[in-house]
Amino acid sequence: MKLALIGAGNRITFQYALNLYQKFQDTVTIVGVFDQNMTRANKLSERLENKVKVYSSAEALISESGCDTVLIGTLDATHDYYIDLAMRLGCDVICEKPITTTKEKANIIINAEKETQKKLTITFNYRFTLFATTIKETLKSHSIGKIESIHFEWLLDQAHGADYFRRWHREKKNSGGLAVHKATHHFDLINWLIEKKPIEVYAKGGLYFYGAKNSLFNGTNCRVCLHKNECKFYKDYSNDEAINSMFYQAEHEDGYFRDGCVYSEKIDIEDTITALISYEDNIDMSYKLIAYAPYEGYRLSITGDKGRIEAEDFHGLVGPYANKQIYLLNVYDDNGNKKEINVPVSSGSHGGGDDRMMEMIFANKIITDPLNHMANSEAGFNAAYIGMAINLSLAENRVVHIEEFKR
Repeated sequence: MKLALIGAGNRITFQYALNLYQKFQDTVTIVGVFDQNMTRANKLSERLENKVKVYSSAEALISESGCDTVLIGTLDATHDYYIDLAMRLGCDVICEKPITTTKEKANIIINAEKETQKKLTITFNYRFTLFATTIKETLKSHSIGKIESIHFEWLLDQAHGADYFRRWHREKKNSGGLAVHKATHHFDLINWLIEKKPIEVYAKGGLYFYGAKNSLFNGTNCRVCLHKNECKFYKDYSNDEAINSMFYQAEHEDGYFRDGCVYSEKIDIEDTITALISYEDNIDMSYKLIAYAPYEGYRLSITGDKGRIEAEDFHGLVGPYANKQIYLLNVYDDNGNKKEINVPVSSGSHGGGDDRMMEMIFANKIITDPLNHMANSEAGFNAAYIGMAINLSLAENRVVHIEEFKR
């Protein structure tokens, strides 16, 4: 694979570029990189021993580098542009989730894929975790009958959660909000586990914890803040080499602050979302996302007419599960008998999902995929449409049908 990189931020640099350069040299050649911020692109090339050429535009990168595949890790709202460009210039595409942020952008991707017949892969790494895989295997091997009801609660702690309100994600025009950017992971996990398509969505939520109205003070960014001694979310990245080199030293180009104020007036995304999501075959899911919890993890229950599966995954940076990974997986039959399922210990980023995903995408081996871990554009859209529907439901206070995004 001759791979071009579009985007040179943290995810592309440390998850993909360095790992590919060090571990996949037999199957992948990185032929070039582009980022709208040239300082950041040059830094990525430097980390790759200056052996990867930096291009001044995405068009030049794709047209001149000899690439056959493009990996996209840019602002979510720009995915459609780069996917369309890469496909129309003859390349397959691997894109970070979410696939895109709006109906209009989705249609651009759909048309590009249809007209070029190029392949689009969405990197839903959470499918690849050993825990998620075990849940899927458990669903298939321990029948709980016809699935009727799902409850899914995802908690972000005040270290991880707050970071979304410091970064570019905090503006819906960039990320689609947490309903699209973050929850796409969650919705794809459910879509993949139950193998059903979403039908309609009704949501409530708001900005209840972060944002300008929830603090007596706010500023632009932490380094120049007058309230650094008072604010529990003050963040000092001065000793973080990666953030210094990729962001602080690149601010002069685009004015982007990596240490933005979590109480900024610019924040227009929700930090609390509650949604009712209906699927095919009369399956309903209650979903909750909280971005300021005292600990991090999720609770998932799937109930059928012959039993129930309960799964819990606790981890995070603060609170009782800091630097731990706690997995619980139980199956109940319809008589109330419980069976505890052994969950394999996993290591690596995102519960080992990143490494397993990269092996399947980049190792160039003949790998069977009986559980369909690899996600195509259809999976990307099915997850993103739920997030888009939540945004529309919040804006118009109504039930939103997924079909509205396909017309």
